[in-house]
Formats: sequence, structure tokens, C-alpha cells
Amino acid sequence: MVGLESHRAGENGQIRALVEALEARLSVAAQWLSPAWKQPKADLLGFLRQVSLEGASPLPLPPAQRHLIVSAGLRNEPIARALAQASPQGHTVFLGRTWAPADAFSLTVTTPQYRVPPHPRVLENALTLHGLTEANLAAAAQEHDALLGPATGQALAILVGGASGPYALGPRAAQRLLDEAQAIAGRRPLWLTTSPRTPKAAVAVFAAHSWRSEDRFLPFGAGPNPYRAMLAKAGALLVTGDSIAMLSEAAGTGKPLRIFDLGAMEGPGSGRPRDHTLSSLAYVALFHLGPRRLSRDLRCVYQGLLAGPQVRFSPNAIAPAAWGRGTASAPQLANTLARLAELDLTA
Repeated sequence: MVGLESHRAGENGQIRALVEALEARLSVAAQWLSPAWKQPKADLLGFLRQVSLEGASPLPLPPAQRHLIVSAGLRNEPIARALAQASPQGHTVFLGRTWAPADAFSLTVTTPQYRVPPHPRVLENALTLHGLTEANLAAAAQEHDALLGPATGQALAILVGGASGPYALGPRAAQRLLDEAQAIAGRRPLWLTTSPRTPKAAVAVFAAHSWRSEDRFLPFGAGPNPYRAMLAKAGALLVTGDSIAMLSEAAGTGKPLRIFDLGAMEGPGSGRPRDHTLSSLAYVALFHLGPRRLSRDLRCVYQGLLAGPQVRFSPNAIAPAAWGRGTASAPQLANTLARLAELDLTA
């Protein structure tokens, strides 16, 4: 079994969740490959090159009669296809959206925002893959107990992503995020962490905030990564709506979850102050005027999340009795493993 690493943390988390579950099920150890990602670039020219293998330098596969290759990400697609051609008796599972036809992979595991047409080799899950369990959350909580303190089940964990498609995260959205977090948490502690995608202007707003002694501002790259421990120890979660991967893991804790609206995510006319960039405005034009295949609609995922009582948009209040209540589960991972077994891809 081979895990082909992505250049994005969220995609790597999904790849590792599936590979580790397969390792446990098949009693085999995976080997990992790390591409250089020089080509194809993540731009329009790169998009146009995904339907061919041009520019994809194949990596050496470990010796085996058959390989099960798991990967994700725009830049990895031609590399994954080249590896599949090098192992014609093997199988390739790709997570997300592909530019090649669905028949190019043994299975594509996708989510609603990509609006991938139905196909026998396509599995659409409601959310992205993760491997959260009560056991690994407890281990993460213990590892970072000194960093977060004793406030298990009480704090509001704020998980911050960045710009995505038509949605921008700038100073106005950052300040509104802090305001809505305080409205939700009341006197409870606030724990905020950023990601590699969080813009510097937003980080500056968070850094300038008057944090209390019980609060934690833990920007990405400034020390140990507290992300998994925050999922474990928080009483509720507030996640920026740009990151479906973070929303999926937050939902997987079973705890109350609030989605932070970066602008018109809940629907038009909300009146929420929002930021704009040239990139976000260009994406709006692409979304309405360009081919559907070149865009994604995150609102398709929100619809599924909002169907149950666990998730609402912020700043909807959380009932006091609900704080800290929830059991970790990974239904999308179980669903994917079942589909792989149906297709006899793990034999």
C-alpha cells in the first residue's frame, strides 16, 4: 500500500486517515511517497493539463506484485495516474475531485461541494475523511494538557482557515469572528488557532485582541500544533466555513459546532460585514459564468451539516447543557472502507 502525500495539510489528513484504517484492516504497513510538486502548477494552465500525463514524472514504487495507491490534490493527480500505469494490476483511490474521467481511477471519493456526476467508480460522502476516535482524542488531550490547561469541556475552540473561492478572510471578518466567538462563549475560555492559509492581516487582528489569562491564542507555526488537542478538550467548536476538512473533523467530535460565515455562506442578504479581494471577486465571476467543473460550491456541504441539531451558523447560541457533550465518530471513513470492500479493491 502506498500513500502519495499532498502539499495541503487538510488533504494529507484525509489520506492518512484512510491509509491508517487500511493498514489496520489489511495488517500491512504503508509506504509513503512525497512528490516535489514542480508540475503541474495550481493555476489555469495546470488545470488544463490534468487530463493528460504531461509533466508528471513518475516516482519509484516500492517492490510489490500489486499496489493500492491513495492520494488527493490537484498537483498529485497526474502523478497518481502515472503510478497507476506503473502498477497495472493494482488500484488507485483518489480523494476529492479529478480532472481526468472517473474511469482513470479505481475509486474517487468526493464530497458535495465538487458536484461530481454520479458514476460507478465515484463515492460521494457528506464530509471529508478523518480518523477521529475517542482514544486518539484522549491521547491528544493528554499530550497538550499543559498548553491548554484544565478547562476540559468548557472552552470554545476557534479553528481558523483562510480564503477560499469567493470567500475572503481579512480584518473585518477576523474582528467579526472574535465578536461572535465572545457572544457564543460568554465567560467561557476562548482557544484560537490559525492554519497555514490564514492571511497575515487576519492574524494581526487576532494578535491585537485582548486575550484573558484563561484564553489561548496559538497561531500556526508559533509552537506545538494544538489542533487535535483543541478538538479533544473543547466544549464546543467554531470553525471558519472555508475549510470542509476542519468542519468534517469538528463535526466528527460530536460536540456542538458553529460555522463562521465569511460572507453569504448562509445565504444572500445576511448583512454580515465581509472582506473582498481581487481573487474572491474573480471567483464569483468564474462561478456564475465559467464551466461548473472549474468551481465548487461549499454551500452544498452546509446543507447536509445543518440537517441535524449539532451544527448551526454562528452566532447561534449553544445550550449550556450541550457544552462538552459528544462522542467521536468517523462515518465517512466507515462508508469508504465498505465501498472499497464492495469493489474488491482491498483483496
